Amino acid sequence: MPGHEDFEKHGEREGKPKTTPDECDDCVYTELAVALPGHWDTVLDAKQAYDILRDSAIKGAWKKMFDDFQCPPHGDPELPCKFVHACGNKITFLWGVADLKPTPKDKVPRWVAAVIVGRKLKCVQEASKDVDPEIPKPEGEKGKDGEKEAPKTETPPKK
Repeated sequence: MPGHEDFEKHGEREGKPKTTPDECDDCVYTELAVALPGHWDTVLDAKQAYDILRDSAIKGAWKKMFDDFQCPPHGDPELPCKFVHACGNKITFLWGVADLKPTPKDKVPRWVAAVIVGRKLKCVQEASKDVDPEIPKPEGEKGKDGEKEAPKTETPPKK
């Protein structure tokens, strides 16, 4: 679509995100979109800003989802499963995007960038601390062996 650019996409969304589970000890999928601060004239400028701000935006979204997740019955001290607990440190879904949108002040179309982060949380009987996310490498970044990751493709390579 014109005025839209995907920077990276990892994992899959798992249905409609929830901010509270239906049952104790059930891991449920939740997600949060975080707009990066700023507006850019070109998609390249937006991508460069995204690359710089990516990891801190992911960590901020990860923490906010944990802090904002609500365990039922929302404050009743007599009932179990009132504490949020992380279902591992893997990011379930990650999508870095940019869109061309008019700025609020002057209505000139400029690029804005955002990251959408998904994770799983559950409610348990005892308090626990959140875990740090295992953030996937950006596509094309050098791995442990020094080789660049191949870009994600829809068709397998020819033999």
